[in-house]
Amino acid sequence: MTATSRTIRILRQSRPLVPRPHLPGAAGSDILSRIRADENLRDVTVILCTADDRQADYLRDQVDFILLKPVSPIQLRQIAARLK
Repeated sequence: MTATSRTIRILRQSRPLVPRPHLPGAAGSDILSRIRADENLRDVTVILCTADDRQADYLRDQVDFILLKPVSPIQLRQIAARLK
């Protein structure tokens, strides 16, 4: 089983999803593509948390929210309020 497949299996148990964009053996864009293609995951809220602003721009269309590190408590409260 590939790292991407293992990640997808684990993510199926989480809601909302907060996948790590840099995983050993799995590209963040591959994981996000698989999430959006999976009928059990495609409608799940995906939050990307990264310190890489270029990656955030590249993946912006595949996620629902982006948090740029360092993440402040205010940002977390805003995301939580939007998820209610």
